[in-house]
Amino acid sequence: MRSRSTILFSILITLTVGLFLLDLAVGAVNIPIRDVWAALTGGNCSRATEKIVLNIRLIKAIVALLAGAALSVSGLQMQTLFRNPLAGPYVLGISSGASLGVALVVLAGIGSSIGIAGAVRQTPMEQESEVVRR
Repeated sequence: MRSRSTILFSILITLTVGLFLLDLAVGAVNIPIRDVWAALTGGNCSRATEKIVLNIRLIKAIVALLAGAALSVSGLQMQTLFRNPLAGPYVLGISSGASLGVALVVLAGIGSSIGIAGAVRQTPMEQESEVVRR
């Protein structure tokens, strides 16, 4: 008989993979799951679908997974360091320090001069729409 944690882990992995594929399929242009799978495996799909999936949505989905993993690991490290299951970013002043940094950048107006505010030329939805128009 499997332990409860093994079953729960299997369910969470399946849910993560399913939501990852759903993230690749849903957007400004809805793409069927079979076309997403074809684009990922090199199967038969349109060039626009392949560009949207591989150049826009796949990168976005991978970054989302990595950011979520990094946040969960940092939370675990903080809880382990303080031996407190309720420890959060406010314990060390991380949230307050981040807010101060953002406020200073906005007030100084240096965000746009170093490319922080103007780094993204197009939103992913605009990129997808442009690929479809071509």
